[in-house]
Amino acid sequence: MTSPVLIAGIVLLVVLTGYKLFYTPKILRNGTPLPRPPDTLPLIGNGLRFVQNRQILFNWFCREEERFRGETYQISVPSLPPGVVINNPKCMDYVFKNHTIFIKGDFLVNRTVDLFGHGIINVDGDLWKRQRKAGLQFLNTNNLSALANVALPRTLDGQ
Repeated sequence: MTSPVLIAGIVLLVVLTGYKLFYTPKILRNGTPLPRPPDTLPLIGNGLRFVQNRQILFNWFCREEERFRGETYQISVPSLPPGVVINNPKCMDYVFKNHTIFIKGDFLVNRTVDLFGHGIINVDGDLWKRQRKAGLQFLNTNNLSALANVALPRTLDGQ
């Protein structure tokens, strides 16, 4: 016969493991939890989105960006820390200026490499610093003006 203590121990282990795998802490901004997409499911959060075809995933992100009107929101995937999606330029500026406290990690990089490659959005540390420095030199006022006024119209006109 099985001991009640053993059964209680197994139940406790299962509950603690489930809690560790499926609990997603709320990320707060000014004391208020960040909003989540309306299709976020209990326990699995947005996990099903990340096993879909990447194009479907990217389309979902675009729809959510429109839904949240550029505001930052939280996503969750079981067994991973919560994720934050930033659509606001002021928030992105803060992240760029404080990049050492925002680490992307392999999970994000592996799923967005088709979209961003190994550019500044997908790298950390020294490589991030080098790419930002190069980007700042390239994206000066004169270059941006030439891109917007010369190169972009040619591209849009199909020349």
